[in-house]
Amino acid sequence: MDIERQPLFIETLSAGELCVTSDGFVHTDESWRQATLYSSHSRLYYVLSGSGVLYSDTEEMILEPGYVYLAPCGMKYGFYGTDSVTKLFFHINIFLSKRGYDAFANYGHFIRLPRTTEFIDLLKSWYLSSDPCDHIMLKAELYQTVGECLRVVRAAVHEIGRYSDTTAVAMGYIYRNLNARLTVKQVVEGIFCSQSKLSTLFRQEVGQSIAHYIDDLLMSEAKNMLIYTEDSIGTISERLGFCDQFYFSRRFAKKFGISPMRYRKKEKSGTALSQ
Repeated sequence: MDIERQPLFIETLSAGELCVTSDGFVHTDESWRQATLYSSHSRLYYVLSGSGVLYSDTEEMILEPGYVYLAPCGMKYGFYGTDSVTKLFFHINIFLSKRGYDAFANYGHFIRLPRTTEFIDLLKSWYLSSDPCDHIMLKAELYQTVGECLRVVRAAVHEIGRYSDTTAVAMGYIYRNLNARLTVKQVVEGIFCSQSKLSTLFRQEVGQSIAHYIDDLLMSEAKNMLIYTEDSIGTISERLGFCDQFYFSRRFAKKFGISPMRYRKKEKSGTALSQ
């Protein structure tokens, strides 16, 4: 008996679990909007009705019913509703290697895949169901969608280019160790690279400094924690690695023009800013 084995198969399965950090079924209005910002997770939108817009510095994509959209992590993008959007949404990460580098982080474009409104309505019923079997079926659809998106990425990678291995590994290190105390020196030491080389690569390939990139991801995580958890400002500050909640609040207000508490109250009152 002749058996062929691929050891990377088990490694990929072990590292490639789909992580969902936030989810929901939402009906938004024109207040659903986000200025361009780097995100440490990808967003999946299954659009049932209404319309919205995903945009970056280089492209714009209209959200339409009967499609699923992916906005990849590591890409600087924003979004807004033109009227209202009814959608099932998931914030996801999928790491295909033990390096911890997200599978979509080297792809700087939005992806749109055809579905039908009838099918998306079925997904909604599975999501809102209390039957675990329905949740398993929805999980299978999420993996199917991710697989289709990965095929798009693989087919296009030679046309659009990709981050160098050094930049990719650095991004993976930043994702895994993201906190307010993370320094550029720690990143370069963690991936065994010179600071001058990595700084040059980041400015060439990402379009900003390493420190700015870390700050954007950190503030994006702060927004998510303010909206999707009930943790106190002090607890969020501590989890993100800030020395105290007052410094965290100053940093947040300086970047967004609003205090963390006011931002949370605004979003909890019905605005769907980060969905």
